[in-house]
Amino acid sequence: MNGNSFIAWLLRSPLNSLLSSNTLLITMTGRKTGLLITTPVNYVRDGDRLWVISSRDRTWWRNLPAVHR
Repeated sequence: MNGNSFIAWLLRSPLNSLLSSNTLLITMTGRKTGLLITTPVNYVRDGDRLWVISSRDRTWWRNLPAVHR
């Protein structure tokens, strides 16, 4: 189980309160595999918007354009 899998498991479990209240799971279709990919991300609420926060070396966001194909 890698780090993201563990965090996803924890967020789905009754122990989810151990994580930040600003962490959510985002699920999208992989641009190369076509498989569903779920990854935990941090976010900040700004009125009716959510700003997703990610470190520069993460690449999950590259799958976002593939969602609408």
